[in-house]
Amino acid sequence: MPVGDYDICASAPNFSSEDRSAEVRVESPVTEVILLSPDPGSVSGRAVSADDSSDVSGATVRLEVTSGIYIGSTYDTVTDEDGTFSFTDLPAAIDYQITVSKTGHFKYQAPFSLKAGEAKDLGPISIVPSVSVVRGAPGSFTITWKSVSSMLYKVY
Repeated sequence: MPVGDYDICASAPNFSSEDRSAEVRVESPVTEVILLSPDPGSVSGRAVSADDSSDVSGATVRLEVTSGIYIGSTYDTVTDEDGTFSFTDLPAAIDYQITVSKTGHFKYQAPFSLKAGEAKDLGPISIVPSVSVVRGAPGSFTITWKSVSSMLYKVY
């Protein structure tokens, strides 16, 4: 590379650009290492009951980073009255695991990837109630336990 001052601009879609200056003092091959950071991403969705697709408010939603330099980092929120949740400014170009939990429901977990600059909508996430109480005649009631792993229903 000829001797002189150079302005370098490195960019890629959905990554932050990097501008810098470099000075070449001796004519020779030159190496300049430039690392671009992925643009942050966002994740949204809605928790619903597996029984009747009704909104599940007050559920805890946790995202855990499962790859990259942020592995083990967690992000938490609680679903709104309409069951919706959202996370913004998340590290991107990495993998996550989402966990949705609420007392009286089985925990929901699933992996997903978030690309650089992506706004990912996970859509409705069904969580299964763990116990249902159905009231009957005065002085009697029925309790139903639901087993997610076998999807068997037991009535006592």
